[in-house]
Amino acid sequence: MSNIYTRNLELSEGPWRIQDRHRLTIVDPLDRTIAVVKDNPSIPVQERLANAHCIARSPELLAALKEATFLLHNMGVSTNASIVDLLVRAAPDDTQILEWANSHTSGKDARLRKLRDGSLLAHESNPSSPKP
Repeated sequence: MSNIYTRNLELSEGPWRIQDRHRLTIVDPLDRTIAVVKDNPSIPVQERLANAHCIARSPELLAALKEATFLLHNMGVSTNASIVDLLVRAAPDDTQILEWANSHTSGKDARLRKLRDGSLLAHESNPSSPKP
């Protein structure tokens, strides 16, 4: 699964897949467990299955977002700051994304600068998460 858009990420090699549709276990090609969507009676089975599919495809989705964002930027299309923010949060160790984000924001977005340098707290990076 590695391509130019995911090779800098420290992800388990893909593609990831759902190995056990009853336990909703997501594994890599070596059958190592990546994640398990646990049984939860308050979440319908179809919703849990959809969550598992989303997790299994997340490296490919991240690569597609990264590729599309870079292509649009190279074509002169302005990128929404929330997309840059999402890329940085999804791949905080990807130097290619961080360098691009630094040059893209030109230091104007204080929240993104905090996120990049690690001083933004987890509850601040996700406005919907509860604050401590």
